[in-house]
Amino acid sequence: MAEPVKEIEVVGPAGGQFTVMTGSEQNLFDELVDKYTTHNQFVNISDQQDLERIIYLEVLSLRYANWLSTETDYTGELIDPRQVSTMMKDFSGELRQLKKSVGIDKPSRQRESSESVSDFIEQLKIRAREFGIMREEQLTVALTLWNELVARVTLMDNCDQQERDEQKCNPEDIFRWLREEAFPEYDEVDKYFIENKQRFWIQKQ
Repeated sequence: MAEPVKEIEVVGPAGGQFTVMTGSEQNLFDELVDKYTTHNQFVNISDQQDLERIIYLEVLSLRYANWLSTETDYTGELIDPRQVSTMMKDFSGELRQLKKSVGIDKPSRQRESSESVSDFIEQLKIRAREFGIMREEQLTVALTLWNELVARVTLMDNCDQQERDEQKCNPEDIFRWLREEAFPEYDEVDKYFIENKQRFWIQKQ
């Protein structure tokens, strides 16, 4: 049974008001607010507003991915897959820029070395939390890239050969994007963690 569609007002970390369309989108919005504000500190109001935009774009990305999978919107009306795919690609690019601008994957806490047992245990907790944050970031990146891959494949399926050449959505174009953009972007999360977090663990042992 399809989920009821209705306008639901949600509030972001900076107090901004946004409208979502289903209870599931509302739950996702609230979960993302909790995740980002728990694991990061945003002091500047401009960063908080950028965070709101990030969260809303992630909700929209999931919405349009769901629509593309059925080629209908929540009400059952047919959508234009090419238009929705283009919008998703735009969202993906904006998301990457916004996350970079607010430093959402940068270290958020300073650690002090200590030889006491209690501090050692606390350091283990911090490291476990940092590792968990890295895994969540990987999942977020993976979801974003997956949505973009769905958009590209859907665009390819709905184009004739001339349109595929113009839109650069032939199979070889998609494989090139995977190798040159998607895979490196996903690997960058782990690389950043090793270079900016894990290496300090080794130095303190």
